[in-house]
Amino acid sequence: MISLQQIVDGIVNLPPTPRILPKLQRLLRDPDSGIHDIISLLKVDAPMTAQIVRLSNSAYYNTGEPVQSLEEAVNRLGFREVYRVSSVAAAQQVMGEALPLYNMGKGELLEGSVATAVLMVELCSRGRRTDLDASYTTGLLHSIGKVVINQYFLKHGLDIYGNAAGETVDILWERKLLGFDHAEAGAAILEKWNFPDEIRMPVLHQLDPLKAPSLQSLCCLMFIARAASHTLRDVKAQVPDIDPEIMACAGIDDDKMGEALMDARAGLQEMDVLFK
Repeated sequence: MISLQQIVDGIVNLPPTPRILPKLQRLLRDPDSGIHDIISLLKVDAPMTAQIVRLSNSAYYNTGEPVQSLEEAVNRLGFREVYRVSSVAAAQQVMGEALPLYNMGKGELLEGSVATAVLMVELCSRGRRTDLDASYTTGLLHSIGKVVINQYFLKHGLDIYGNAAGETVDILWERKLLGFDHAEAGAAILEKWNFPDEIRMPVLHQLDPLKAPSLQSLCCLMFIARAASHTLRDVKAQVPDIDPEIMACAGIDDDKMGEALMDARAGLQEMDVLFK
């Protein structure tokens, strides 16, 4: 049986872009840092730079003449939005491709991740959490472990692991075949990339938040966002029953849940403009 560490150590094809996000987060929190520090960091990654410029010219942000450079883009976006746009740019590079192992088409994982991120922010704003940028990134990257596992299987051949017959790859399949699941794989790659615990821990415990040794309320918020995000685009979909203990730990009641879903649906419609 392959170990999680072997899979993480063997990753060679994932874009390095997400590694910038923890550094960017620290810069944005530092009152002594300025716009030139941010630009210098982002310029290191040419694909991210190009994507930020493209996103800043989308209908969501474009209020005038199109920008041509990273400097113009950062100035247009401002400190508050530059982290969120950078997170989207990173997610597009890492999570935008098809995942044959999981029978997911191109863009499908990204679409679900954006929905989860938008709902995560709305829940956190109502659940006693204040760092909404970190919450957004957590939602965006919560399924990155699927990318890690998919890459390993593509490298070594899907058919030799029994998936050629179209088995449904779910959490139980992952644990039975690998000995770990995509939540653990995601947390492992985030740790390798030096993401802080406030992002890594909710990813690790997105399936079992009450077992988290720390940041338990944040892990519970992640659990709820993950469970309910599919209802944002399908208004007929039922919000699943969620353990009352998890809801209480997250600081979310039925009224807050309803408000969060309503605002997240509106926010997601606006966010979809970024991907057109």
